[in-house]
Amino acid sequence: MSIGSAVFLGLVVLALVYGVVIYNGLVQLKHNLAKAWANLDVLLKQRHDELPKLVEVCRQYKQFEQDTLARVTEARARVAQAREARDVAALGA
Repeated sequence: MSIGSAVFLGLVVLALVYGVVIYNGLVQLKHNLAKAWANLDVLLKQRHDELPKLVEVCRQYKQFEQDTLARVTEARARVAQAREARDVAALGA
């Protein structure tokens, strides 16, 4: 076996190894891409499932704010009436 044929055989083996490495890298890239899209799908489904819960929390908070506003308005009205009537005991309450 001459040196030229050994070099040629070495280059062929090196090219095959390089091709296998490139192919494996592309396959890994393909799987990573599929995994990334699957993760996006999961996140979108979670967001879709959480929206009704968020809407319900907002409705409950709106009700709480309405009740609080009504109580504050009533208290201010009682204070105004107590001032007009000059009732110190009612004003303190």
